[in-house]
Amino acid sequence: MKRLLKAFIRPFAKMMIRVQNTRTGFCIPSDVYIPTSFKMLFGRYEAGPISMLLTLLPKGGIFVDVGANIGYISRKAAIKLGHNGKIFAFEPNQEVYQVLRQNMQPFKGAVTANLGLSNTNGRKSFWVGNNRSMGSLNEEFPNVLLVNEGEDTLRKIEVEIAIGDEVLLGIDDTIDAIKIDVEGHEYEVLDGLRKTIKLRRVKSFFIEINPRAQSIAGHDCQEIFDFLKKYEYIPFGTEGAYANVRLTSHKQEMLLSKLGKRDFTTVAFLLKGSCELPDVG
Repeated sequence: MKRLLKAFIRPFAKMMIRVQNTRTGFCIPSDVYIPTSFKMLFGRYEAGPISMLLTLLPKGGIFVDVGANIGYISRKAAIKLGHNGKIFAFEPNQEVYQVLRQNMQPFKGAVTANLGLSNTNGRKSFWVGNNRSMGSLNEEFPNVLLVNEGEDTLRKIEVEIAIGDEVLLGIDDTIDAIKIDVEGHEYEVLDGLRKTIKLRRVKSFFIEINPRAQSIAGHDCQEIFDFLKKYEYIPFGTEGAYANVRLTSHKQEMLLSKLGKRDFTTVAFLLKGSCELPDVG
């Protein structure tokens, strides 16, 4: 029964995606996970985090997207920032990067780079499946997550990574927001941005908190909260019951307990005194 449903749903879904690609000019590859594609089609993908992000981004501001994938969030940000805004979108997977570059071409203030940000420079192994819209620098994570009911084949590619502080050195103005969604490599990205963060050059971070991915990478999610707390960043939930709620230590524990080892969410970290949201102070 499951196979019959897939046999019917997949062609229908791909047809809808092709129509949407033509209508909007935003390309969603046919091998993107279908539930994700549908959320993008109907504007429900990462709806909570995007809503808060767009609230914080000013016209003519600066947004950095680390792990930009095909550019769904970067395009939303570019529209809000307007003609004078600047977008810097990074994606290490060459195949996905080609789609990202295509999707960001209409925006004159957008700069894309086939590069991953980290705390070291060089080339690293990167694992992807047939669903090429997802991938990770940690082999075990895509092996768990990307293999879709035995239909996906895991493969290794080589990608370029660079220290974030060095890459963003040319951005003179304050960065309004940096989004980091890198399937377990979030702490390394933050570590590579340590100098930029110390100089208070980033008003906010939107970071995926994924206990399973970060555990596989050898980290605890609490490390991210603790790292940014040292630099006076205040965490806020972005989804469900935690949307726009300041995450005290107790609420952080509750959130992480709720996520367990199978769920994930995006947490916004706002630099104290730089962003206007309720309860920041």
